[in-house]
Order: sequence, then C-alpha cells, then structure tokens
Amino acid sequence: SLSLSELTRLGVELGTFDLVLTNPPFGSKIGITDHSVLSSFDLGHVWEKPTRGQPWLKGGLVRSSQDPQVLFIELCVKLLRVGGRLGIVLPEGVFGNTGSGYIWDFLRSFGTIDALIDCPRTTFQPGTDTKTNIMFFTRGSSAVLPETCQIAVAYTCGHDKRGRSLKADGRPVEDDFLRIASEWNNPQESSVWSSSEISDRYYLVPRYYDKRLADEVEQDARRLNSPITSLAELISSGLISIRKGHEVGSEAYGTGDVPFIRTSDIHNFEVSHDPTNCISEDIYERYRHQQKLKAGDILMVVDGRYKIGRCAILHEWTTRSVIQSHLRLISVDDNAGFSPMALLYGLSLPSVQREIRRLVFIQSTLGGLGSRIKEIRLPDPRFSDGWGEGVDKFGEAIVARSQQGRFLQSFGTEVEL
Repeated sequence: SLSLSELTRLGVELGTFDLVLTNPPFGSKIGITDHSVLSSFDLGHVWEKPTRGQPWLKGGLVRSSQDPQVLFIELCVKLLRVGGRLGIVLPEGVFGNTGSGYIWDFLRSFGTIDALIDCPRTTFQPGTDTKTNIMFFTRGSSAVLPETCQIAVAYTCGHDKRGRSLKADGRPVEDDFLRIASEWNNPQESSVWSSSEISDRYYLVPRYYDKRLADEVEQDARRLNSPITSLAELISSGLISIRKGHEVGSEAYGTGDVPFIRTSDIHNFEVSHDPTNCISEDIYERYRHQQKLKAGDILMVVDGRYKIGRCAILHEWTTRSVIQSHLRLISVDDNAGFSPMALLYGLSLPSVQREIRRLVFIQSTLGGLGSRIKEIRLPDPRFSDGWGEGVDKFGEAIVARSQQGRFLQSFGTEVEL
C-alpha cells in the first residue's frame, strides 16, 4: 500500500528497516491520482527543473498523477533506518529520462547509490517486455558528487523470451545473475563487476558505464594498429556529417515506384525495399534535395527494438530513395582520407556493435540512440590503410552481392491482380 496512514495502522514504522527488497508495480497506465496519497510524498509533488549544475527543487504543487514505482522509491527509502539498504527493480525509463532527474536528486539527499545491474529484456518475459534495471541504495549521508558505484550487466536470466529454461538441445539457458551475485562480495577481482564514475548525474542506465565494453573496442583498435576515435571527433574534424531521415506518412505508401527505406529494410549491410511502401516521384522530389543521397552514404538504425546500430551502404543504384526518420544518414567527406567502406567496416565490428548497445536507452519497450550516436567509439578509419586485406574483402563482398541482387530484381516485377 502507498497509504502512509494504512501502513501506520498495520504497525509499519518508517525508519526502522534494515533491508528492503522489492519489485514494485510500474507503468504510467496505472498512475496514482489520489490527491491525499500524492500530497504525502515529496515525489508526489511537482519539482522545478534546475539551472545548469544545480539540483532539482521540490515545489508546492501536488502532481495530478505519478507513476507508482516513483512513489514506491520514496516509501522504500523512508522505511529504511540510517545504514539500511534497498534493492529495487525499476523500468529503464527511470534511469534515463531527462524528466526523471528529480528522483535521483531526491535519492542522493537521503544516501548513496551503491550498485546498478542492467537486466536483459527477457527478465520478465513472456509476462512483459518492459526493460528493467536494478538499483542498490544505502540510506545515510547525502551522496558526494561525482559518485562512483559498482556496475554489472546481465545478458541472460535463465530463460528465453517465451519463459523456457532449456534450449532446443536440452542445455539450460545461461543465467548471468548467478555469477553477478556470486562475485558481489569481491568486485575488485570480478569479471562481471566494474567500479565506474557516474559522469552524468541524471543518466544512470547501467550498461552505459560498463568499462568492459570500452576495453573490447580498445582491443580491436590495438589489433588493427589504430588509435580510437569517436563519431563526434570525426564530425568536429569535418570528415563526416550525420543527418536524420524523414517520414512521408502511410498515405504515401503504394503511390509510385520510389523505395521508402525503413529500418526493416536494412539487411546484411544492404538496403532492400517493400514495393507496397514505395512512394511517388512527386514525394521523392520533395525530399531529394533535403536528403542529398549519394553512393557511399551509410544508413544506421537508431530507433526500434532489434536492429539499432545495424548499418547499410548506398550504391549508385540505390540512391533513388527516401530514408525513414528512424535511420541516420552518415556521409563521408570526399577529402576525409578514408573510404565510406572503411567507416562501415569499423562500425560493424562486433566490439563496436556492443559499444552501440551500451549507448541505447530503452523507454518501456522501444530503444533509441538519440544524441549518444556521437559518442560511438571505434578504431580510427583514418588509419584504415593499415587494417589489412579484411577491409578490401569486406567491401568487395558487399558490392558484389548488391550487384547480384540488382540483377535478380529485374526478374521480380510484381503484377497486381
């Protein structure tokens, strides 16, 4: 119950618990609207967004509604005695929404965030697909910034998305939580825990701070005898540009033969298209000068569920298209000193794809890269001349397959019945 009077009637005293472990109900669809309940919680009030560098401030107005998990955070904290500890499962939105900053300032005023665990999407499947994480907190003195806490990332949870604990071959589904728990008492010697400084006080998605992923990119860079760069650095150096696609509206589908490229059309570094989503020449002309597509442009999926980070490259015969807004268009300057194929190769390295996963924020069930796309770290393509023949073979294979697909498409004319 979130009614403090009801808890008091049941003999529950605030400030007396040594340990609280909870997986509270969450979701905006079951928001708390009872004014008497909301007014009894600090987090039931409207908080004022701070000026840069200052904490959020609680205002005098009571909210019209609040997500239950937010009120449960406050209740759990106030149940703890000084030195008491909290372990709580929360939806990822709490960890990364810009508007949730006041929750973290409230928490820090009561104690310290000790550890964060990133949970796989399968954790609560098949019941719910909502992405969650776990926070561990100790009540005590106000936190000192910048703060450091332990980070662990679980990729498996002992069952698949359908709840099956055994694979098709009879082997059990791996459970990273067992290893995370067993190595907690000695995190300095752990292969799953890492101590990380929280660089953004209002962005606490655990995998964002996983140092092990940064180590993997560095290993690939050493293997390629290359320093590490970021997309932000390549942009600031004038070597690449990134721009957003557009939405044409579903009413434009099927009005012509110009491909409208969506995230579902990105496969194996190439673009395909669904003829039923093709658009008219007039609509194409409306966006052609804005998108300025050219051969060598790279398309990256930045929103959705399963394909974020996947890339494709445009060829001369695929530039007559319009690109969806859930894709980013990456263009390499003609004088960059490296080829678009070298950049595509770097972005497609398994270590860099895991780096991209680290940067994705999942709101409920859908993920997005947002401005963090610029933070992607990869081996510097300016040194790609020394990457060996793998880059050449990579590019040749993509071009050859695309040419073959173009040839076969000439036999795929659809006749409407």
